[in-house]
Amino acid sequence: MGRCLKTSKPSVQNKTSKTKNDVKSKKLCINKSKVKTTVKTTTKTKAKTKDKDANITVSEMRDQISKLAVDESTPGMKCITLAELDNLTDIKDNILKKINKSKKMIVLTGAGISCNAGIPDFRSNNGLYNQKLETESNNNNNNNNNNNHKEITTTQQQKTVIGKEMFDISVYRSIDTVKIFNKFMFNLYQSVNQGKYTKTHQFIKGLNDKKKLIKCYTQNIDGLERNCGLRTEFECNEWKNIDVIQLHGDLHQLCCNSCKQNFKWDEIYDNEGKSKIIREYEEEIEEKFTNDDDLMILSQDSSNSNNSDNTESIFSNDSDGEDIIINEEVEINNNNNNNNYGIVECPKCVHEYERKIKMGKRSLESSIGIIRPNIVLYGEEHPFSETFGKNLNKDLNRKPNILLIFGTSLKVSGVKMLVRKLSKKVHEQDNGIVILVNKEPVSKSSWGKVIDYQIISDCDAFCDFVEGVKN
Repeated sequence: MGRCLKTSKPSVQNKTSKTKNDVKSKKLCINKSKVKTTVKTTTKTKAKTKDKDANITVSEMRDQISKLAVDESTPGMKCITLAELDNLTDIKDNILKKINKSKKMIVLTGAGISCNAGIPDFRSNNGLYNQKLETESNNNNNNNNNNNHKEITTTQQQKTVIGKEMFDISVYRSIDTVKIFNKFMFNLYQSVNQGKYTKTHQFIKGLNDKKKLIKCYTQNIDGLERNCGLRTEFECNEWKNIDVIQLHGDLHQLCCNSCKQNFKWDEIYDNEGKSKIIREYEEEIEEKFTNDDDLMILSQDSSNSNNSDNTESIFSNDSDGEDIIINEEVEINNNNNNNNYGIVECPKCVHEYERKIKMGKRSLESSIGIIRPNIVLYGEEHPFSETFGKNLNKDLNRKPNILLIFGTSLKVSGVKMLVRKLSKKVHEQDNGIVILVNKEPVSKSSWGKVIDYQIISDCDAFCDFVEGVKN
């Protein structure tokens, strides 16, 4: 009996153990089967998805993206091409209806409206910012320790700077870059002088002729608006009589940074860009430009050029944190002809200085101003910012209901502030609308709540489209 019991117990235990192991084994097999099935199903699904995606053409994918981009139920800026706009009847009709009915429009323009006139823009691959410029070779080595002026030690015959540096006030920290700057600006003036106004300029002129335009603000310094009959001004002494406000100045003018006298290019330079104004240096004059900081007097408002608060002005020409620093050593020689320095003194200031000297009156060399293009460079305060600010409010009080922005990527901080301020006023009006027309898109995250429609197009083509549609 004892043996049977002992034998029977192990037998029951083994049986139970086997049963449990069988169950586990079955479960494991089932799980493995499920895993295999899942893997196969997933693989098949992925394969089907790949096959399905492969059948979608590029144009179909673009259409899907475009539908999302222009969905009217989606808040924020709608980004569309001109061809897509032509097919989107509701949006097209809405834009054209508002442009045709509005009598209170403001236009802001950038370099993109002048490209078709043969004038390069700033930021494209072939734009002005990406041009490479070289200083003139200099083989001088001056080791005269008795000379009070800075010694010349030329370790490199040529230095290369990029075009972007030519639009920053720091060009005046180096004699070399002043020379390049003067030559660069002369060549740019020659190019601009041969340019003709474009379809977009004509379009703006048409708005003005129909009494639909409150004001046009331009970042451009080419002055092409005048060629089609629009009245432009930089100083804005007669705001009511001005059609186009030149935010960054006018390349067709030269000015004295001291007495503010304006000059034409041919009054100062000959046909080759060489200065007509030559004055022999006296001993004390030689010391005028031997200090880096002294060169900064070429700023139109030297008292404000280093004021950090000024960069927040709507009309300051600031590069939005993209500081341009030119690491150049000032090289001065002892040639008594100031024309070789690339610096041209104001004839009016020189005449006044010499008149006082002859009369035996005290007169300082520092009273003589410097001739420079009448434009605003990055890093310097706008000389008429206070006047601009007051008059801008007059335009805003007229309650504009459309803001058209042409040919700008909205990179300059002062212009960005201006657009936001104009957009806010426009959107306060019933059915106010803000439209940007530019070849390159701007960030939706930055401008989604400011701009309503971003039309990816050549500016002239958009103007032709608006005028060509029968209403």
